[in-house]
Amino acid sequence: MKLFKIVLACFLLGGLTQSLAADSDPRTLTVRGEAEVELEPDFIEMSFRLIEENASATRAKDRVDERITAVIRALEEFAIANEDISMSGVEVRRIFERDRNENQEFDRFEVSRSLTLKLRNINDYEALTAELVEAGIGELNGIQSGVDNEDELTRQALQAAARDARIRAEAIVSGLGVGLGAPLEVGENQLRPIINFQQRNADGRALEAVMVSADRRGADELPPLFVPGNIQVYGTVWVVFELLTE
Repeated sequence: MKLFKIVLACFLLGGLTQSLAADSDPRTLTVRGEAEVELEPDFIEMSFRLIEENASATRAKDRVDERITAVIRALEEFAIANEDISMSGVEVRRIFERDRNENQEFDRFEVSRSLTLKLRNINDYEALTAELVEAGIGELNGIQSGVDNEDELTRQALQAAARDARIRAEAIVSGLGVGLGAPLEVGENQLRPIINFQQRNADGRALEAVMVSADRRGADELPPLFVPGNIQVYGTVWVVFELLTE
């Protein structure tokens, strides 16, 4: 009988502890806050390669050097700062062709050099493109618009998303007869800037695009001109709020 009383007392005490623990768990509300920050682009980033092929690697390199010099001279007219121009080293590749017996044999060298620049006066894009064509640019790898303070835009988007989360939570609890407590958990999704611009063809019609790229084409052929759109950074925040009994 004594053992039974001890076991029963332990059972009742355990049940009381579980009940208190359950009552101590806060009631919560999970909401998602979203925001978008939009800003005009600070620059247009252009990337391209200069390629020459010749049986002599030296002659191919000399030709690439000549074209690079012409490009640099063209850029000087547009007052592009040195820190906005990056250039790769010279790349040399041996090209092989197959003979009648399907055996590979050396045919020529391919010498190339890549260059990336940021054009900050966006209104000069068309004029600069024309100068680059004159300088011998025939392959444009990519064009995109961008901003200098991308990290700051991300912070602004997250802050606005956090405010949106609280506004949504307050709207939800307003009719439930409970109060909104402090946030217990906060998390964010993976953010990335969404670069948008419009590509314009010869007829002047606007076509939405995300990236313009050029395959190796005929002599001095470049993609259609484009008008850059605003930079958009999206922020999403998940917040768990405590609910308070009024």
